[in-house]
Amino acid sequence: MLLGYSQKSFCAGESGIAKFRGMEMREAVADSVKPQLPELCLALCQSAQFLLDGLPDSMLESSVFENHILLTYGPQLRGGANVKFGTVTNVQVFNVIIKIVEKSIVSSSRNRIEVKNGADRKVDI
Repeated sequence: MLLGYSQKSFCAGESGIAKFRGMEMREAVADSVKPQLPELCLALCQSAQFLLDGLPDSMLESSVFENHILLTYGPQLRGGANVKFGTVTNVQVFNVIIKIVEKSIVSSSRNRIEVKNGADRKVDI
């Protein structure tokens, strides 16, 4: 969570991290990944440095770290980006639906479309 990723996304196959999952799940380091630990540590430290560089100086006080606020800062930023993406995507999908049914629209608003179907009945989308 520190770097803004859930365990699921962090350990996803495409991230290349899945092979290290046993370190968390079984608290053991497999011999096959031991040679790659320095590279993993460097990558995690660089990501943490990127996160810290983005914080205002006021958040770099010891009280912030003592209260573990930083541990949720990355996920908060990522969550905000996901909400923005979802909002834009919803609007795009809604606009596509409007184009598909435009000849049958009786009325519409930002989040609702009323159409007349083939049986001449009003249907809300």
